[in-house]
Amino acid sequence: MREPQQRGPGHVTVHFLHKSLSKFPNQGNNASDSDLVIQIPSDGCMPDSVKVNVPRNTVGVIEQKVEITYQSAHGRKSNVWNATFKPTMVMQQLSTVVQQCTQSTSIDLCNPGPGSYGGGGTCAPDALGDPTAGANSIQGFHFSCAIAGSDNGEDFYAASVTAAWTITQVVDVQDTPPLIAGASGTVGQDTTMEFDYVPQPLPHSGTVTVNVNWNIGPSGNILYYAFNVYAKGPAGVPAQ
Repeated sequence: MREPQQRGPGHVTVHFLHKSLSKFPNQGNNASDSDLVIQIPSDGCMPDSVKVNVPRNTVGVIEQKVEITYQSAHGRKSNVWNATFKPTMVMQQLSTVVQQCTQSTSIDLCNPGPGSYGGGGTCAPDALGDPTAGANSIQGFHFSCAIAGSDNGEDFYAASVTAAWTITQVVDVQDTPPLIAGASGTVGQDTTMEFDYVPQPLPHSGTVTVNVNWNIGPSGNILYYAFNVYAKGPAGVPAQ
């Protein structure tokens, strides 16, 4: 009895030594997290080569060496070909951890959650609310009652990424940094903010610490700053 002949030119298997975080979705019930099987299209089989495309929804895999084999429709297998898999890279805004928030004014807030905060003093406003609270990687708010004097401090924030990711940017998102106001709503000319980050330069894998030095002088009593920290890494792989 003659066996029924299989149709199609066969398939290519890409074997990942470091498994995907989820099973490859193009294989249905036979999905695997280590072997990506790609059916060869009818126009992809040539006399001395085959042409296939890695599915666009292949995510959750880090850059790595892979082993590629070809199997014909009749079950014949090729030798192993070694290659490097390059994942789709994406950008992501990171969250940060407050390492230090200087408590030297009437109200000192670092990375506050959404909501309003009572003044708690005669020189402070009854309530403070920021509609963008939580939207940025870093947010700091300091309100000083020392109108005749000055307050200063240093705030520290840390952002960390997993091994497959790198931190690429620390961006000041204020149009005219920092947002400064005096008691009468005028700009406090003697109120300042400076920042830096370590290590430099970027990109950097691991942890980056952002240091914010600020001073509120006699002509200003409100200082607000905001930064975003960005990282780049493989699609589908958690950054933090």
